[in-house]
Amino acid sequence: MKLFKHAWFRRRTPPAEFPDNLVEAEYKSFRRFFQLTPRLPTDPQAKAAQFEALRYAFFSLIQDVVTLKAYLAERGLWNAKMYERLRREVIEGDAYTGGADWILHHSYVQYFLDPNDLLRYAFGASQKEADEWVEHLSWMMSRVT
Repeated sequence: MKLFKHAWFRRRTPPAEFPDNLVEAEYKSFRRFFQLTPRLPTDPQAKAAQFEALRYAFFSLIQDVVTLKAYLAERGLWNAKMYERLRREVIEGDAYTGGADWILHHSYVQYFLDPNDLLRYAFGASQKEADEWVEHLSWMMSRVT
């Protein structure tokens, strides 16, 4: 199924009823996507739906990680000792990072950065490159809404 052929998907707002060629289960999955969009809900029911969508995505991500670990183990590419050593290094690095820019050295900080900051801090882009990319993103978003 081609995901972007539906006008309601390109609009980034869920329709009142699901399209004829989507089964109800698929529509519920798409609705979950819309509940995770960056806009902040104001009413308690929308907040609860957004939290539930985030919770679902979180558990799905955990399942993906477990699946990838199992896949690597079946292929003989998983090294439990190396994983333990690297995981300990990351945990220690997060716990004992110091200095003026300590927050930038945490392993999970990149997951909380805006696109502009992600390019600059995680990927080493210049401010000009990051600004141009954000401008490009804004232009793309203006084309689909």
